[in-house]
Amino acid sequence: MVWSYITCSLLLLLFGSPACIFVPVSLLTGLPVIVEYFDGGLVERLPIAIVAASLMIIASVFIITGLILGGIAHASREQKRLAYLRACRYCN
Repeated sequence: MVWSYITCSLLLLLFGSPACIFVPVSLLTGLPVIVEYFDGGLVERLPIAIVAASLMIIASVFIITGLILGGIAHASREQKRLAYLRACRYCN
């Protein structure tokens, strides 16, 4: 039981760590562009805006991938546990 929580948290750690790096970098690079847009109404640094948006998309993909893989791993463990219990019922 404890091992399932450890593996779930390992998956979240594996995929959450890059996301925790990409999100602040994206916000730090995109914030000046947003401030510039609200001040003047134009975005003169379009490549930086594209990089900031791309980093945020990559961070979202990492988080979603970690959640999906964690759910698949949990479901797989549950299926194995149910198959074991079903097989042990007929052993006696």
